[in-house]
Amino acid sequence: MNSLFFCRAPADGPGAAFSTGRRAMKPTFFSLLLVLLAAITTAGCNKGTKAQSSVPADLGLQNGLEELAVVYKYIAEKGEAVPRSLDDLAERQANLPTAWDKIVSGEYVVLWGAGYSSSGAVLAHEKSAPTSGGLVLLQNGTVKQMTAAEFNSAPKAR
Repeated sequence: MNSLFFCRAPADGPGAAFSTGRRAMKPTFFSLLLVLLAAITTAGCNKGTKAQSSVPADLGLQNGLEELAVVYKYIAEKGEAVPRSLDDLAERQANLPTAWDKIVSGEYVVLWGAGYSSSGAVLAHEKSAPTSGGLVLLQNGTVKQMTAAEFNSAPKAR
């Protein structure tokens, strides 16, 4: 068998695509298939995405506040400014498939201007949390259920 695994050696003549200096070589079907497969699997990589706004994709998050926690943690890790309004968070809308609409509709309340930290202060919460309890996002990224009394006595992010 030939020592060049992906190519077979024709005698000479037209159609010899590669040359090793010793004999003319022509690509085999397998080598062409390999190149095509490599091209297909890498197509679309880094297609117009901005590095600063990419956040880990779907992490199996159960609710929008967990999505928001991941985004805030990412912002802190990158040293970027914390969102001070919905407009500041808009470039990350794609990373908030559940949370975005709930923030826009007012179902989630975000305490703007605060960011991710080791604090256990409330960063965002369901609209119902102050009156009937609900899910709450703390500055340390924890999402937990609180009663209305727990929520009202919990420190709020500033």
